[in-house]
Amino acid sequence: MKNKIITRVSAAIISILLLPLAYSNERNCQDEEKNYKTCDTHLGWYIGGDIGYATTDINEKDLDSFFQQSGLTANSISIDDDGTSFSLFGGYQFTTHVGVEVGYLDLGERTVYFTGQDIDTDNFYDNAEHVYPQSGNGFSIAVVGAWPLTESFKVSAKLGYLDWQGDYITNELSQGAEVGSDAVSGGDFWYGGELNYRIDDNFQVYLSAERFELARDKTSNVALGVRYYFGEESIVVKQAPIAKAIIIVKALDTDKDGVLDKNDQCPGTDISHQVDVVGCTIMQEQQFNFSLIVYFANDSYEIPAEYNDKISALAAFITKHQVKTLKVFGHTSAPGSRSYNLKLSEKRAESVALVLATQFNIDKQIIEPIGKGESEFIDDRYTEEAHKVNRRIELNIKEQLVLPVKRSIK
Repeated sequence: MKNKIITRVSAAIISILLLPLAYSNERNCQDEEKNYKTCDTHLGWYIGGDIGYATTDINEKDLDSFFQQSGLTANSISIDDDGTSFSLFGGYQFTTHVGVEVGYLDLGERTVYFTGQDIDTDNFYDNAEHVYPQSGNGFSIAVVGAWPLTESFKVSAKLGYLDWQGDYITNELSQGAEVGSDAVSGGDFWYGGELNYRIDDNFQVYLSAERFELARDKTSNVALGVRYYFGEESIVVKQAPIAKAIIIVKALDTDKDGVLDKNDQCPGTDISHQVDVVGCTIMQEQQFNFSLIVYFANDSYEIPAEYNDKISALAAFITKHQVKTLKVFGHTSAPGSRSYNLKLSEKRAESVALVLATQFNIDKQIIEPIGKGESEFIDDRYTEEAHKVNRRIELNIKEQLVLPVKRSIK
């Protein structure tokens, strides 16, 4: 029955692996560089072998439990749960990615030392001969799937079936005589992985790690091996053509300042401002002047209504250009005493400050009203016409500001 299972598994694996032959037609490297990425020469028939270190997942406590289950009064003293493994195999590599190999595998020897006692010595040995760390050897068949990492390295995964047998001998150390033996066999699937290195066109070395599940115990195996490829075939690893698309990208100038978005370090600039090569507004120191004269009625400091628009324009200028200080000079005509005229001139200057503060929310702290009295006449004649032009306030703002340079309109 076991032989039928092995035959069916082998047939199924071989059938699957024959499929890649349908698309591995071009097998001539010609002038191509030989490596795993460009032109793979590690194809066709190969042989190989490895030597390693196998370990059974078992300990003294596990074995003592098996003794008890067998009705024995015995205890394990020490256990040698590992041994040297080796394998010899042959295989066929269909493509860079798929291969199959068949070979012989030996997972090494195991040893356990134990003590015990029983009235019936023969019965004791008959039961003790079935307690041991499992290992085995036999023939294996495996599917190997690989993927190149570089021109010289690739990784492989293996899934196999092992038809194994384990032969065990029980010795009585004091007499050096064989007192029992056992033989166990089975068929179990196993799996593993490899890191492969391409030495040249024919040789490959590899490091493998494998996991086996025998009838009762599990075994891990790490091995270092070599493969020799007979070099009958090679295959050019073709890459799918890369489609080339021509993409036309329209250059954008979102803020329309004449500098493309990809070069614009100041997006969103005012279109009315001149900009530099990186799209930032060009700033320039500029001087701004604002002059105002308000004439008053005789002996009055009330601002005539006809000056409302000019006062509004003054407030707008102060706000726009962030004027920090403003001096307002008040003047009078000749009639009246000097002291009276000085106070009247101060009130005229203060009236302008009051209107700016109350009606236009200008900070009164920036305004300095200064009374000049009758010290600075425009017309020093003692006539009614001279009196009219001398009853006044004057202010003159000169501001040096760094402002954007306006774009010239064509």
